[in-house]
Amino acid sequence: MPARNVIPALKAQYRREGFWSDQTLFELLAGHARATPEKLAVADASRRWSYEELIARVVRLSDYLLSIGVARGDPVALQSPSRAEIPLAHFACNRIGALLLPLHEAWREVEVGHLLKVSQAKVFITLGAYRDFDHYKMAKGLQQNTPTLKHIIVSGDAVPSQATALEAIIDAPAKKSATPEEIRGNRPDPDDPGLVMVSSGTTALPKASVWSGNDLYAFLAVQYAQRIKLTKDDIAVQIAPASMGSTGYVFPVLAPLLTGGTSIMIERYDPDQALEIIQREKATFATAVPAQIVRMADSPKARSGDYSRFTRFNNAGAPLPYDAGLAIEQLLDCRTQVSYGSTDGGVPSMTSIDDPREKRLRTVGRRLPGQELKLFDNDYREVPPGAAGEVSWRGPNKTRGYLNDPARTAEAFRDDGWYLSGDLGVIDEDGYLRIVGRKKDMILRGGHNISPALIEEMLGKHPKVQEIAVAAMPDRVLGERACAFVVLRPNVSPLMIAEAVDFLKAQKMTVLDLPERVEIVEALPMSAGGKVQKAELTKLVTDRMKREGKA
Repeated sequence: MPARNVIPALKAQYRREGFWSDQTLFELLAGHARATPEKLAVADASRRWSYEELIARVVRLSDYLLSIGVARGDPVALQSPSRAEIPLAHFACNRIGALLLPLHEAWREVEVGHLLKVSQAKVFITLGAYRDFDHYKMAKGLQQNTPTLKHIIVSGDAVPSQATALEAIIDAPAKKSATPEEIRGNRPDPDDPGLVMVSSGTTALPKASVWSGNDLYAFLAVQYAQRIKLTKDDIAVQIAPASMGSTGYVFPVLAPLLTGGTSIMIERYDPDQALEIIQREKATFATAVPAQIVRMADSPKARSGDYSRFTRFNNAGAPLPYDAGLAIEQLLDCRTQVSYGSTDGGVPSMTSIDDPREKRLRTVGRRLPGQELKLFDNDYREVPPGAAGEVSWRGPNKTRGYLNDPARTAEAFRDDGWYLSGDLGVIDEDGYLRIVGRKKDMILRGGHNISPALIEEMLGKHPKVQEIAVAAMPDRVLGERACAFVVLRPNVSPLMIAEAVDFLKAQKMTVLDLPERVEIVEALPMSAGGKVQKAELTKLVTDRMKREGKA
């Protein structure tokens, strides 16, 4: 792995200040299993594993991986929906020093094949037939062109007779347990790479970012736990997809398991079902992407039932519209909490559940303890207070760069370890960070930069708007103009451009930044990680303009 963004002096500092630990993630989990063996650790639609049951299965799977030759540092790929297989495989890999690569279940040959080759995976844990697609057949086909891939394991009910079944490995005692000497030889340094989080690839193939056990420990067990007041008594519900190791996994699944709590996993998102599960499980917090929260706030089930134990709603991955955040707080009598950062680079800031409501709903919080945060101009000079600049950071939660891709790592990280996010932000007088746009998303209209994020925030308040995204549309003279893509609320008339412009003018928005077209869409195109694919929106409006003879 590239060491470009790992500074030895900083590693010592992070340990000294308590952000990094000498324990592995598996050892932390085993400690909870010894302390509370019968406590529910993780549940999904078909399983409810106590800490004792989870740790036993982790040991069986890791023993099996050792028996087939998986060594310290070897990548193990996992394609699974949001099920207990994900933490199972993660902790099993961590016990023996292997590197887990979770993959979204909707990905096919292009994405899966790319990531298997990039990672040089030795083992692939996949599905059989799932949602009318044969994952095992795909895996066997990809194996022919992936020289490193030696073993395929199949999970779920539809396991072909010739395949190795995951359940046969984890539900029966292993024939041979690994010796203490074997485990000691494979035990990872907590600073070693241990988990790959895959960013969704909004305009290209997915990117694989590597996190160590200590990066995750600092991020979740220290920084996140402080901001959300996480304890062993918490019961979390995973709503965002957990299958790429990022938002839907680290916050509602991994964090509770590292702190002795409970995680409830949801395989298929439905707003009504999610609200029912929160009530039934007496959940204390949940994690979702903003689009899911918007739909939950619109559900009639949010207006009835017992949410007395539910106190926090974590979101990440995209901006949460102010009105949706306010609505869910009022309906469920909870507090929203946002984590800002990047799967590729780490998390520099979060809001706290103790922050004032306006700060919780309009900013991405203050710098986390131990994290360094700066706003740079195009020449990598810090911008003056109150000015916008590229949000950049380094600290004890971060990534080790892109897996087997030193060139891309060098583009994203400076030599001194600073990650360059591409986001444009402003820090207010109270130290709260507000994201105002993306360097690449900025719309350049005749030399004037237009921030899509600002339009989205302001037009998102319109009573007809359920979801909104703003992207560039082509213009022969000016180069680009702003187009607003709107998903309407039920039973409302279409939002016309004149109506949208008047609404924005009433909020005192500058005429230079006003959108010049509104497109009504049934749904916004989303990546597997829950981010709007703005390149798809630009293509959509470009095609329509061509048919109209306007492009």
